[in-house]
Amino acid sequence: MRLISARLKYRLLNLCASIIVRIARFISISYTNLWGSFRLPWFDHRFDWLCGPDYWVWNERGIYGAKLIRDGDKVLDICCGDGIYSGLYYSMFAGLVHAIDRNEEGLNLARKRYSRENVKFFKVDITKEDFPLKNYDVIFMFAAIEHFSIEDGTDILGRIASALSISSNGCFIGSTPIFIEATGHGHPEHVNEFTSIEELKNFLSPHFAEIEFWSSKWGKSERKDTYFLCRKPISHEKKD
Repeated sequence: MRLISARLKYRLLNLCASIIVRIARFISISYTNLWGSFRLPWFDHRFDWLCGPDYWVWNERGIYGAKLIRDGDKVLDICCGDGIYSGLYYSMFAGLVHAIDRNEEGLNLARKRYSRENVKFFKVDITKEDFPLKNYDVIFMFAAIEHFSIEDGTDILGRIASALSISSNGCFIGSTPIFIEATGHGHPEHVNEFTSIEELKNFLSPHFAEIEFWSSKWGKSERKDTYFLCRKPISHEKKD
């Protein structure tokens, strides 16, 4: 009797496990197909479409970033995606905007939608190639640093610090989502996620003497965006 009971329990659990695996496979395939249906290489616009007005962080980034630009500033927009920030926000105040990305599809769309007289788009792989100019007054890198390894990210930050103009008190503004701190898991597309603001600070502080942080969370989304504003690049201070 005990053996029969154990066998029935095993078959029931085996059946439940099989059903769960099939459901998980269906959800995984459906999720992948949904993301892929937008045919966009930049993550955040897919997120915007799916979440709607409950998640307008792209607007938040553009408005805040534009407020830091002074008339005539030279601006660098790293990992610009489809160029929405450069075209709609930064171009209104900057003297010159260089928007760079390594994705040709995104850049082609950027040129069609957001071409402006003072905005130029460049295909640049920042892990291998130099910025278009040696110096900029303001550098942006929103929701991108987490897509690079620790080694590449460290190299990129050093080059950003070196590219900031000393005479204009240049600044570097960026953001990264911190998932793990709030939910216990991250995003599969990210190479190097930060588990806390303290960890992000430790990553930035070797390159900048002044760093400000603030966080933003939209609606019911699990995503928590942490912004950073960096000034006084250390690479320049050592030369003084």
